[in-house]
Amino acid sequence: MRNSATWILDIQVAASGTSTTSIPDGPFPARAFVSENGHYQGEIIVWITAGHISGLEFAWVTDEPPTRWPQAQEMDIEVQGGQ
Repeated sequence: MRNSATWILDIQVAASGTSTTSIPDGPFPARAFVSENGHYQGEIIVWITAGHISGLEFAWVTDEPPTRWPQAQEMDIEVQGGQ
């Protein structure tokens, strides 16, 4: 069983003149749980670097990797730490 995935999106942002957030580097403080037919499939992790979104990761827990990006109705979002 796998428990992580390779990057599905890697974002490069020019530093000059762009807005940033004060969220520290690492995963965004929310969890996006993915389910299919009521069964937990994994979660989407949004990564932050230097105040910008730097990547998205689909960390799956199934035997086979996902074949597509989950639809909105297949995710449950949980904000963490009062952010």
